[in-house]
Amino acid sequence: HTIIPGMAVGSDGRCEMSFGVMGGGYQPCGHAHLLTNIYDYGMDVQEAIDCPRTFHVAGKLDVERSVPDAVRQGLADLGHTVNTPEMPWGGAQAIMIDYVNGTLSAGSDPRKDGCAMGCSAVLLGHLRTVRGRQPEDAGRPRSGRGPCRTADPQEPGSEAGP
Repeated sequence: HTIIPGMAVGSDGRCEMSFGVMGGGYQPCGHAHLLTNIYDYGMDVQEAIDCPRTFHVAGKLDVERSVPDAVRQGLADLGHTVNTPEMPWGGAQAIMIDYVNGTLSAGSDPRKDGCAMGCSAVLLGHLRTVRGRQPEDAGRPRSGRGPCRTADPQEPGSEAGP
């Protein structure tokens, strides 16, 4: 296994996202896909990870099954040899840090094992206090949009589930 984690740093020099994409030769391409989906297309972390993937291998363009037939045909019409791989490409996980609201948002790839889990803003505030810093306005905790969403026991009416 080769593990190549990535870190996105904001203009203020602070880490705003840690992420990684598995998949051998797909890793650098997967990192580019993830960053492009988030920063260029405005997707949230889970949307960016869930997005269908393509990868050029041995003269063929591997296109995941979830890509519509019309798109596949359009790629073939442009001269690509389109192939549907047996297995999906890569697997990704990422955590974004929102310093303004004091929240973390995470995503985990349904193509692989794992899930994104979070903690409440109350806990985040506690962690900052423990490190000698007082919490700013931590805002309200956000629940993920992935299959592993969990309820916040401090939030009345909060429910787990997709």
